[in-house]
Amino acid sequence: MKTALLPTLSNEIPSEVEITTTTRQDIPEIIALMKNSPEVSWCEWEDISILEKAILDNPNTNLVAKKSNKIIGAIIGGSFGVRGTISHLLVKESYRYQGLGCALAKQALKSFKLLGIQRIFLFVINDNLVGYNFWHKMGFQLTEGETTFEVDL
Repeated sequence: MKTALLPTLSNEIPSEVEITTTTRQDIPEIIALMKNSPEVSWCEWEDISILEKAILDNPNTNLVAKKSNKIIGAIIGGSFGVRGTISHLLVKESYRYQGLGCALAKQALKSFKLLGIQRIFLFVINDNLVGYNFWHKMGFQLTEGETTFEVDL
C-alpha cells in the first residue's frame, strides 16, 4: 500500500449530516465542489446537462451529503450491464476524515448491489495517495495488466 494519511472508514457520520439521492437542484453545488477539489479529475464539459443525465439514469447511485442544506460531499456513479463505475467521490476539505466519504461509498455500493451490479471500477489520479488508500481500504484492488485509454469527442 502506498503511504499517505490514511482515510477514516467510520460507520458513523455526524448526526447533523444527511445523505440523500442527488436532485437536479444539487448539480450546481456539486460542480462547484468538484472545481474546488484538485484531486478530482473534473473536465470543463462535465456541465449541468451531463450530470443531470447521469442522475436521471442512475438515481440510486448518485448521492449527496448535506449539512444545514449545503452539500459537503457527493458520489457520482452509474452502471451498464453487470459493471458499475464511480466517476467521482468528493468531500469538502473541512469535512474530510469524519467518515463521510466512507458513508457515501458504502451507500452507493449497496445501491449498486441491489441493482444486480457485480463489479465496480473507478479511476484514481496517480498522485492521489489518500484516494488510493481509501479505495484500497474499501476492498478495491488495483487492476494489473490494464491501461486506460480515452478520447474527448
